[in-house]
Amino acid sequence: MNPEPASTLLLLKDINLSIEVFMIKRASKTNFGGTWVFPGGKIDKEDLDSETLNLCQGLDDKKASLILNIKSNGLSYWVACLRECFEESGVPLAYREDGSDFNPNDEESNLLNILRDSLNNGKIGFANVLREFNLKGPYSILFNLEIFNFKYDIIFRISLFFPSSKVNFNLVVFFCS
Repeated sequence: MNPEPASTLLLLKDINLSIEVFMIKRASKTNFGGTWVFPGGKIDKEDLDSETLNLCQGLDDKKASLILNIKSNGLSYWVACLRECFEESGVPLAYREDGSDFNPNDEESNLLNILRDSLNNGKIGFANVLREFNLKGPYSILFNLEIFNFKYDIIFRISLFFPSSKVNFNLVVFFCS
């Protein structure tokens, strides 16, 4: 059995000398139902589509593939992380066209909820969400790459959120060593 390419995003937030780790609880009727997981999943066709990949800035497929030590389609792992995080949790990890973080205001948040429903129902693609707000990806600082082979080829990404970030998490688990 060949593993399916997949990507998972680990979101950390440094707050008052503590680290918050963002996790979501899977719906009971899905893969890994009822478990707490990091946002992520398999790479979809759209994650490989040039229309979506062209919305990325600061990283191209050649560089992403080199970082991951694969021949091609490395950028699709970053796109899958961003898409899955938005689909599963509603957290939009992207930059505005001017390079600033996308911290949606109330009106934008309401539209994001509508677009997320449309995305999850297959009515639109992730590229439509990004274009609606002139957003770009990939997001933030990505490092510490490990590849684990089991059902999916999962590439874990760590994305740091700094205390100035306006991102509010609904589900936060505290990580202690």
